[in-house]
Amino acid sequence: MLPIASTSSPVNIVAWALQVIGAGALLIMGAIPKLTGQFPSPQLFEMMGVPDFTRFVVGAVELVTAILLVVPKTRAVGGFFLTVTMLGAIGAHAFTPLGFTPKFTDAGTGEVLQPPLIFMAIGLLVVGVVIMVLRRDEMPGRACDVAEIATSVVDDVI
Repeated sequence: MLPIASTSSPVNIVAWALQVIGAGALLIMGAIPKLTGQFPSPQLFEMMGVPDFTRFVVGAVELVTAILLVVPKTRAVGGFFLTVTMLGAIGAHAFTPLGFTPKFTDAGTGEVLQPPLIFMAIGLLVVGVVIMVLRRDEMPGRACDVAEIATSVVDDVI
């Protein structure tokens, strides 16, 4: 078990770094493009075959999650939301026509893009799980069970 004893402990510094990385990535690559309709966000949701308003719902969830990650009293819950959100993103790639390596053509430039979206989702999933493990003592209620399971798996591996 890795206790976070003080604000200057190495574990706390790592946790904060991951929280800022997670929040920044969610804002820059998720919430802002979805909420403003930046390329390729509308195309992603069109390829999945879901209504356009879904993009705004997912963007709002990502925005709230980013905020939760950087507010000290809610950072553990933010790690949980990040984990669940990225599981949804991975599921969207796995179980919709979107697939793991979608191709987009930028209408303005004609450039064909093939961003590695699934790898970003997997990376943020790992960040969310690590935040939950490091902040497990701050988890409210039943969410502690999820953090404890993740902790026991990490402890077994290490």
